[in-house]
Amino acid sequence: MRDPITQSAPDYKNACLVLFAVNLTWILIAIWAVWGLVIAGLVAAGINHVMSRVHERAVARARIDRSAPRAKVRS
Repeated sequence: MRDPITQSAPDYKNACLVLFAVNLTWILIAIWAVWGLVIAGLVAAGINHVMSRVHERAVARARIDRSAPRAKVRS
């Protein structure tokens, strides 16, 4: 039977960010070991560029969402 009191889901954002950093670190170290520091630096610069573009799009989308008229919510 369903429990009428539902609890909120745990926030895994910090765990996700930490594991992303750990995985990115070992991948860059592996690239450095196999192909060298220059290639690892280029990959890191490429990842930084992609992450910056994603951030810019998210900020622009948030601006658009804030400026859009809100629909009235029925009570």
